[in-house]
Amino acid sequence: MTVLQGFTDFLKQFLQSKSDMKKILIIFNISFRNKLSGVSGNEIRLAEIVRNWSLSGYQIHLWSGLAGKELFDGYKIKYFFHKSFTLKVDNQNKSTYILLISRLIFPPKSLWKFKGIVYTPTEGFTNVFPAAFLKIINKDKIKWACVVHWLPPLVWWKRRSNFFFALAFLLLQRSGFFLVKRLADIILPVSESTANQLKDVGIQKARYKTVLCGVNFDKIQQFTESINQEQYEAVCIKRLEEGKGMLDLVDIWRMVVHKIKTARLIIIGTGPLEAEMKKKIREFKLEKNIFLRGLILDQKKKFSELKKSKLFVLPSYEENWAIVIGEAMACGLPVLAYNLPELVMVWKKNFVHIPIGDKDFFAGEIIKYLSNRNLSISQGKMGFKYVKQFDWKKIALQEIKFIENS
Repeated sequence: MTVLQGFTDFLKQFLQSKSDMKKILIIFNISFRNKLSGVSGNEIRLAEIVRNWSLSGYQIHLWSGLAGKELFDGYKIKYFFHKSFTLKVDNQNKSTYILLISRLIFPPKSLWKFKGIVYTPTEGFTNVFPAAFLKIINKDKIKWACVVHWLPPLVWWKRRSNFFFALAFLLLQRSGFFLVKRLADIILPVSESTANQLKDVGIQKARYKTVLCGVNFDKIQQFTESINQEQYEAVCIKRLEEGKGMLDLVDIWRMVVHKIKTARLIIIGTGPLEAEMKKKIREFKLEKNIFLRGLILDQKKKFSELKKSKLFVLPSYEENWAIVIGEAMACGLPVLAYNLPELVMVWKKNFVHIPIGDKDFFAGEIIKYLSNRNLSISQGKMGFKYVKQFDWKKIALQEIKFIENS
């Protein structure tokens, strides 16, 4: 082989490796079903980050069930789809679950020779195991980046969740994190509070880079500039589950209505508590005061509903960043939420801090802000000014740079 030929081959390999790093495989096993059962902050973050990567010239591959496809289509992302197994509601026998598990933890053979970046948007086991599998069988051609949102407490029984569900979640999450610690090229904790958790469990600082969440500030202004009329007293956007304080919210709004008879609250989202919340709303005779709007993927419609409200309320017991807080602030809304340490670390004094679990105080603060227009406007302006620094495009490009340099 001549020196020139050797150099030419080296150059080809170098350029090919650079080209491979422009390919990103998203492993996103969020659901066994055909439809999204709700959109969490994790999913919003993924869609926004990947959408900006796609717009910046990266080739996106998605390995997921149809629920993941629905999410990406809703955000108008260009991607190559690799279908994962999807469970039919009427087909849940034991053999189906065995097939389901095998399909969830082993990627299709079409991906076994994938070269490029493998990106897992959470540390969940069904995302992490296939990434680890690809890393092992194709080590030199794969760069694996894993996002970590939150490490659940070891005292799982203290969570506001079903005892056995909380235990299963802890075991699956920690088993996934075990693989992340040993095989991921870079770990991406979302927020400083999560980075502190990684440090506490022995992850060396050189192995992780803290990343952020953002808002589509300019798009929100574009979508809502013509909306001036406030139709609702408050809005909440969250998955309907106990850890997000959704049953607290019904109790809180009952107290608000006791003072302000016509106060209207809209709740955007779906989840396992939907039937129970509807029952509670009927029992409290709040059908004309609380409206469950379900899942809204269309951003224009979602931001419009925010803009039509006077306050944003979030009685959640478990959060990391709470992207919806930033979206509410970008719409100029005052935000009232339980003062979780994680939220205080991100949003500081730019939201109204409510003592955790104090529903009476929460209701009182809502009434105070609804009754004092100047106070409400002042709080809204403070959040509006603060949230401008969190731009999705800038955050996405910073994150891909961390991955490429790892």
